Amino acid sequence: MQVSDILRTNYLSVDQDDTLSKVFGKLGDAHKEAIIVDAKKNYVSMLQKRLLIKSHIDLISVKVKTVGSKPGTLTANMTVEKAGSIMHATDFHVLPVLDGKKILGIAGARDVLEALKDKLVGVKASDISSKNVITLLETDSIAQAVPLFREKKLDHLPIVDKNGNLAGIVSMMDLITRYFSHAQGSPSGRGGKHGRSSKSGQDGGDKNAVAGLPVMDIMTKLVASVAPNAKASDIITLMRTREISSVIVVQNDKPVGIITTKDLLREATK
Repeated sequence: MQVSDILRTNYLSVDQDDTLSKVFGKLGDAHKEAIIVDAKKNYVSMLQKRLLIKSHIDLISVKVKTVGSKPGTLTANMTVEKAGSIMHATDFHVLPVLDGKKILGIAGARDVLEALKDKLVGVKASDISSKNVITLLETDSIAQAVPLFREKKLDHLPIVDKNGNLAGIVSMMDLITRYFSHAQGSPSGRGGKHGRSSKSGQDGGDKNAVAGLPVMDIMTKLVASVAPNAKASDIITLMRTREISSVIVVQNDKPVGIITTKDLLREATK
């Protein structure tokens, strides 16, 4: 199978000279990745979301091109196996498909995994999950979550209650759309693919005040979770159905692992 078989033409493109405040309002459930283009709509780079959670960044003045990254590109006649290997080596769940500098569309990790599902026969959740799970209590502050995403390069952070049971999840997109954008006055909002959106309703105000809020105010409660013996193929189906890029491995209501599309790509392309 080739990339052309999983090509999608519905993608978010942003002008390289747009300010970040303009882009923040476009990111959300429908578009978690953005392609940066020039005035002729040619490919320039991909928006590097991890750079958006830097402590000192002015959304009003900083231009999109300063937070771009070139993780690799795909071609329409490339095999999905090669596409999966390129994705695994990057920090992106979606990559552009190009003809020269012209953007033909995008290909996503979930579609690649669906095409490679047969390579994961017999693989269980416990075989591929990250075992050392970093968690926060639901009463811990957003300010405590931010450095974990920065320093540990997390995409998702399970949240537990006082008994250590899984209570929710916070994603990097939650921080971008529910914390960083609102704390600086950029219009944005989103629901949750894992479940419901935040409950606080605080969409602006002083950044320090927002940082002091508990993570339960921005976490998604109904988390996509699986048992340690869940089949990899079923996990891929769950990710595609819920349009998510991670699931939590749970045993006795407690998080014991986390599986991302990157973990599945590693196994499918090795």
